[in-house]
Amino acid sequence: MDPIKQIDVHKVKELEDNGSATIVDIRDPSSFKAGHIPNAIHLSDGTVKQFIIDTDKKKPLIVYCYHGISSQGAAAYFSEQGFNEVSSMIGGFEGWLSAFPNSTEKAWKGERSAVSHYSIYVFCKLCRFESWITH
Repeated sequence: MDPIKQIDVHKVKELEDNGSATIVDIRDPSSFKAGHIPNAIHLSDGTVKQFIIDTDKKKPLIVYCYHGISSQGAAAYFSEQGFNEVSSMIGGFEGWLSAFPNSTEKAWKGERSAVSHYSIYVFCKLCRFESWITH
């Protein structure tokens, strides 16, 4: 098996700006709703099968997660499903936020939340990242 192709957030931004790639977010639904790359498609266990059936496998596919670790396995899976050009975004959504803090979309669209301030404990077993994120 070939190594998973890695793609830099700046190249992803270029592809996103001109619409020349399909970008998928594999984070949890709440994280996606709170903020994601513009035009990204949220995938879950319940939607991935239909996504594979419906999506053009010749168009470049970019997969991202939180920090760029989990997306590597997902990218390998999509390659096995027949997608021609699949990449994992280096740094994940956190890398995107660092580079482009003003280039995100929220899925709340008109919904109001009673929670205006919250903290989330994040721990990634693979990269041993651990932090409290306060919003």
